[in-house]
Amino acid sequence: MTEKLLLDVNEVASLLGCGRTYVYGMIQRKELPVIKLGRLTRIPAGSLADVVARELARSEVDPSPWADSEPDQPRWAPQLASTADTGRRSRPREP
Repeated sequence: MTEKLLLDVNEVASLLGCGRTYVYGMIQRKELPVIKLGRLTRIPAGSLADVVARELARSEVDPSPWADSEPDQPRWAPQLASTADTGRRSRPREP
């Protein structure tokens, strides 16, 4: 049996382990090349390897901003503490 050259959105979502909506978002953001055959949307099978390689390279260059946070305290926790009391008081409710 020959390998498919073009994949539909459901097949791409299954191969990438994500949902159809995410794949359509990738198409809209021009992260995935598409071929329109009438009203059918098809993605070249070879482009998936390119997408994975590009994302892998990007993750190696741009480490996650969460990597340097301490495991027991989320990175956003200090921000919540600093903005908890801004000195503004809400109006008391009227009876």
